[in-house]
Amino acid sequence: MITNVRFAVDAAAMNSRMRTMRAAKKISYGENGMGLVPIMWAVWGVSLVFMAGVSIFAARLGRNEEAQIFLADSSSHVKSEQDAILARVNKFRPVKTTALWIAGAMTAIVLVYYLFDIFHQF
Repeated sequence: MITNVRFAVDAAAMNSRMRTMRAAKKISYGENGMGLVPIMWAVWGVSLVFMAGVSIFAARLGRNEEAQIFLADSSSHVKSEQDAILARVNKFRPVKTTALWIAGAMTAIVLVYYLFDIFHQF
């Protein structure tokens, strides 16, 4: 009889330990784990750094571009240089526009998230 009681106590303790171990193994992305906010901030930061890098690169591409009107044919060499610079800048323009839109969209997402958070608190 004592062994049956002892077995029942050991089984209850074992079940309790198993539940604790299962709960510890459960992956949580809520309060205990990594939530949405750090990921959102990281993506936003990466998009801003990408936009800044693209803007700096585009500025370096076009740094020798001059806004001139070429009246004489004697400056055809300068005109061809300016056309080459303008072609490179125009070729890179879609990348710069895309980076700007991504950074803007992530900024809007961050703002909307915090606005919803403010409204849910009150």
